[in-house]
Amino acid sequence: MSRCWNRTRDLCDYGKHGPVLRRHSVQVQNTGAKEVIVGNAAGLAYLGFPITQQVEKLVVTLKGGTERTADSVVASVVGFWQQKFALDRL
Repeated sequence: MSRCWNRTRDLCDYGKHGPVLRRHSVQVQNTGAKEVIVGNAAGLAYLGFPITQQVEKLVVTLKGGTERTADSVVASVVGFWQQKFALDRL
């Protein structure tokens, strides 16, 4: 299985069981809402300079300190399955 699938499974398991989950393969250290700054592509396209805004996102912290937003984890899983379905012609 791919790494993105394993991360998503870990995220779901961690969400259900939290720190009591004893499986050693789980790479999730913590989850929670966090204020992050995101860019707005429309600002760059129309005004010629980037516009940013602060939004609250669900952030997954992996063991080792790497942080990923939940929407990027989901996007990687969707991409994985789209590629798999295309290869299998489904």
